[in-house]
Amino acid sequence: MKKTILSAFVLSIALLTSNIPVHAATQPHFIIQAGSEETVIAFNDGSQLIISPIYESKNHFNMKVITNTVTKSREVYFQDPNGNLEWKYTLTAVFSYNYGISSTCTDASFTQTIYSDQWIFSDGSATKSGNTAYGKGHYTKKDWFVEVKNIDIDISLTCDSYGNVK
Repeated sequence: MKKTILSAFVLSIALLTSNIPVHAATQPHFIIQAGSEETVIAFNDGSQLIISPIYESKNHFNMKVITNTVTKSREVYFQDPNGNLEWKYTLTAVFSYNYGISSTCTDASFTQTIYSDQWIFSDGSATKSGNTAYGKGHYTKKDWFVEVKNIDIDISLTCDSYGNVK
């Protein structure tokens, strides 16, 4: 009983801190690893949803220039029980910031790739507002026309006035 309550608590905290709601039809799941490097959500069938840390693509910083830019990405991907990649969603954002004063998201985009024909992607978007980029999408897995998994992606990247992205 205590393990069930602890597992539910850890899952709730991890999902709240990662800003990624995950819904799985008829497949309970639990977190087996959560940290600053990556978060792994394991399903009872052995498959895994992995949320990457933030990747730095470009960082242009110059103390002589008032406005600097930084580009960051975050990936969410799904593996089958054998560790084979089934799909990947990537949110990329470009931020401009005046060091110590303000920051703005100037561009947000997403890419997604499906590697298994059982999955369908829908409702994909990347938007920006203020100093935050938002990425959304929905993956559905069907087995003989029956939905067996549904996963909603809802992630964000936020830049502070020093160019730090969370």
